[in-house]
Amino acid sequence: MPDHMLTLTFHGAAQTVTGSCMEFRADRSAVLVDCGMFQGSRTLEALNHQPCPFDPARLDAVILTHAHIDHSGLLPKLVAQGFSGPIWCTQETIDLLEHMLADSGRIHEFEAERRNRRRDRAGDDPCRFTPNMTRWSHGANAAPYRSKHGLPPRPAFAPACGMRDTSSARPR
Repeated sequence: MPDHMLTLTFHGAAQTVTGSCMEFRADRSAVLVDCGMFQGSRTLEALNHQPCPFDPARLDAVILTHAHIDHSGLLPKLVAQGFSGPIWCTQETIDLLEHMLADSGRIHEFEAERRNRRRDRAGDDPCRFTPNMTRWSHGANAAPYRSKHGLPPRPAFAPACGMRDTSSARPR
């Protein structure tokens, strides 16, 4: 019997429909599927400012299912906290990410500005909110988003050592 164990941890979209983020671990490999922003109530949005519940530097790869913000919006935060591996996705997702991540940056800036205004008016703690990213910060680390590691033209791929996709889905 093999000694390999695959574990799945939900870091988002559990008990809510936003913030999709699942971590697969097998032996010494770790792959994140999606890295989405939480949207909705203040309680959910506050989760976007928490540290990642895992070490991004120890991830081998990220697989994006699609470009929606609730699946990709925290990629800049992931990179800022140490992720440097490939991001696997379709070419269509790569094309959309430039626009989607700029929008995500705009949302982060707006939320930080709004929260700081409220804190100032209420005379709260002078600690200022800062955005996880800005409209421009994704450009500084554009390489991971424009990764040449789009899905290869074959029916299976290996995003990390010991992990292999064997689905019958074929990229276009």
